[in-house]
Amino acid sequence: MQIQVDNGHPWGLNSGLPPDLALWLIGLGVGIDWIPPGQPQKNGTIERDNGVMQMWADPSACRTRAEMQSRLERECFVQRERYPSIGGMSRMEAYPELRHSGRAYDPKQEKPMWDLARVDRFLAARVYYRRANARGAIYLYGWSRGLGRAHRGKEVCVRFDPASRDWTVTVSPIIKVRS
Repeated sequence: MQIQVDNGHPWGLNSGLPPDLALWLIGLGVGIDWIPPGQPQKNGTIERDNGVMQMWADPSACRTRAEMQSRLERECFVQRERYPSIGGMSRMEAYPELRHSGRAYDPKQEKPMWDLARVDRFLAARVYYRRANARGAIYLYGWSRGLGRAHRGKEVCVRFDPASRDWTVTVSPIIKVRS
């Protein structure tokens, strides 16, 4: 199973690093395909739905978060269950099997399905880039990793080593940073 997502919240690649939600899904065996940044046409159906939803719900007219949530819920209901879109039927009338998977969520099944090795393999298959700040540190998943003042402002290459579960930072020479 695979899902296609954009680069906005909560899916956005944080400077190239996949967010926690994506890693959780990867651990469950769900593949994630990020569309290229700045190319919403690659995810046209979803982007169009988002545009219609913004037009119908008119978030700029909402005075509170609760009012916006209420409007979004109402418009989702209308768009899915009332608006004629497929041969004069609503989406739910045309595809009633999409209402529910038929299987209740069971947290006990999640633990045996989730595999950290899948996440490790995913992280290890990519190269991530960071620029050291004025103190000579980079950030990985919200944690500061000091590289030393000699590396201030330098772009570094970061890789994940699944065997040691360490991040390896290559500036010149290689610096190992414990997770």
